[in-house]
Amino acid sequence: MGGRFNCDDLPWSRAGDKRSDCICPTPAKIQYNKDTIKDALVTMTDENGQVVKLVFDSLYNVYRADVVPGSNQTYVLEVICDSFPTVVVEDVLPVKVALDSVQIDPFVRVDNLGAAIGQAIIYFKDPLKSENYYEVEITPGYNNYSGLVVSSEDPVITNEFYYPENAELQNFSPHRLLFSDQSFGSGQKVITVSFYSGSSYYCSEDESYHRISEGYITVKFRSVSKNYYTYFASYLNYMFNISGEALLGTVEPVNIMGNVKGGYGIFGAYQEVYYQTNFEGIKY
Repeated sequence: MGGRFNCDDLPWSRAGDKRSDCICPTPAKIQYNKDTIKDALVTMTDENGQVVKLVFDSLYNVYRADVVPGSNQTYVLEVICDSFPTVVVEDVLPVKVALDSVQIDPFVRVDNLGAAIGQAIIYFKDPLKSENYYEVEITPGYNNYSGLVVSSEDPVITNEFYYPENAELQNFSPHRLLFSDQSFGSGQKVITVSFYSGSSYYCSEDESYHRISEGYITVKFRSVSKNYYTYFASYLNYMFNISGEALLGTVEPVNIMGNVKGGYGIFGAYQEVYYQTNFEGIKY
């Protein structure tokens, strides 16, 4: 089982940019991997004992329920299927954290291989009197499933247990970064994330150059549950671990931490806001 449930947003436009800044209007959604069991009995129970049945959506390969999850509410998911043990798992939907502002620059420097590096500076307000966990993903357009390769020199991220000291030398390139507010106090915060913009090389008799094509960049900022954070942070730790000296058999194996009783994987909750901007082509 590899599901997670979320509270999607409807975007609104402003001066060429898009950001989500509204109360979640969409139903609960449980998404699995490509080997989804399509005939399971899947139910979700809230804190008041209300039970809803999730129906499989073959178009998007997800189970859906016509219910809007509530912030700070605990939900219990039960999956019953013939020939498989019953799976019971729960998680708490965290409070949505709004973005104060985002600055996106698709080109700030070139790496040692000539690839273009962009940068996103994210301003947000961390809620008071609670442990909070976050995830950042940057994509070339909102609906693009594959995130861009990301990295950071921000101590909030580099001090996380999964982030290696020599990240630039690793064979693993992450498409998401996670962090908690344990290293800083609540209130107004700023975090910086770098990303590979993607560029093409052109060569003619007259000149040669790199070019970043015009397009959109979307910063997806998620407030995630502790279960979600633990799973994906341990996954990143595992991937960084095996991409380095572990390939030579010199590093101890790392476990990926899940929360599924009677199975493997993660049932994790998050709420997402995003900021999208378009940019013109860049030649360098």
